[in-house]
Amino acid sequence: MLPFIRNLLGVKTDQAVHSALETLVRWDPKSATEAELRTMEQHLDGLGMQVAEARAAYEREQKEADAILALSHQRMAAAEQLQQQMATESDPARKAALQKSLETLVGMLEQMAPDIERERKDA
Repeated sequence: MLPFIRNLLGVKTDQAVHSALETLVRWDPKSATEAELRTMEQHLDGLGMQVAEARAAYEREQKEADAILALSHQRMAAAEQLQQQMATESDPARKAALQKSLETLVGMLEQMAPDIERERKDA
């Protein structure tokens, strides 16, 4: 019974507020129009802020994605250079050192793959 009474009072309060607003609009339609315009401007300002925040977040994510892609491309180029050096190297010790460096770079590239994919999705 108590929830019913509470809801009934809520409905009656809403009706009273609506009636009061209608009365105010009838008395001064110009001010009511101005008030409605201000309300619309406030909503528009809020939307503008949300768009600006979304744009900033997008740009931040895009920069992160670009940075990790650039690092990936650098490491890939370095790996290709090491591979070319290994192909022309005749000293076995030097060739082994180049092979170890190449393996390290390949490991780094493999570890970066999930990060690259995540950054692409985030952007």
